[in-house]
Amino acid sequence: MSQQALRFAVGAFDCLAVTDGLSAFPAAAVFGNAPEEERDQVLSERGMPTDMVQSSLTSLVVTTGAHRVLIDTGIGPFAPTTGHLLENLRAAGIEPESIDVVILTHAHPDHIGTTIDAEGKPAFPNARIIMRQGEWDFWTDEANLAKAMAGKLHNLGELDQFMGNWAKTYLPPIRLQLDLIEGLDEEQIVPGIYVLPAPGHTTHHMGLTIASGSEQLLNLVDVAINPVHLAEPSWHPAFDFQPDIAVQTRRRIYDQAAADHARILVYHFPFPGIGYVERSGAGWHWEAEAPAGDD
Repeated sequence: MSQQALRFAVGAFDCLAVTDGLSAFPAAAVFGNAPEEERDQVLSERGMPTDMVQSSLTSLVVTTGAHRVLIDTGIGPFAPTTGHLLENLRAAGIEPESIDVVILTHAHPDHIGTTIDAEGKPAFPNARIIMRQGEWDFWTDEANLAKAMAGKLHNLGELDQFMGNWAKTYLPPIRLQLDLIEGLDEEQIVPGIYVLPAPGHTTHHMGLTIASGSEQLLNLVDVAINPVHLAEPSWHPAFDFQPDIAVQTRRRIYDQAAADHARILVYHFPFPGIGYVERSGAGWHWEAEAPAGDD
């Protein structure tokens, strides 16, 4: 990945898309219910490997004037290609101590992996950390963690264990910083940043609406994981906890985004993951936003 951070504006807000790196997961997990031959054909036609699917890990910093907000924290030291969020923030002139709000959209490993540093201490010591109450409750519930450690949360074996281990490692150290919210539709977290409930991927997964003046950005996080999920909207990751609800959420949110020609950011799409969608067949077509200065 040649670019680690990108500055852009949403109205009067200064925004920075910043990457923790690149992760990769089996195509059979990213497209859990897709017929294998059809999946391989679609991926091959797009010039994508049919075994492993790469995903960007794009956090977002929003400086509103009153607050400096970080949305999601990457996967942390999972692989040599990940765990670069703190260094990329510093390279962009942002010290972790300057962030006063961290929003965790959900508690999957690739969104909570820099909540603590290499010494196990809070990575953003001055931040109020926002998470939905239901999300916290799910990932700190001993019965759910036991299922994960037994490989039976999604019946994914080691991948479930990975999720359970990350929750057990990265969530308890931030308990004193937590501000748990209900996460109702359009609930304001800080002025200009609002909850967009998006259940299914996890029980209390949320997107965010970032609005300043007449401009807005929808941070849609994991409503879709890969542009293929837009072209094939019934395909879903094997690690969606409520697959049917996740597909309904995707149709609702992406239909509205297409109708409104809304500017969106998608966490796992190729960096910086900013662009637009339009209706195409049974799904949508992703159009990445051209970098500033491009024709």
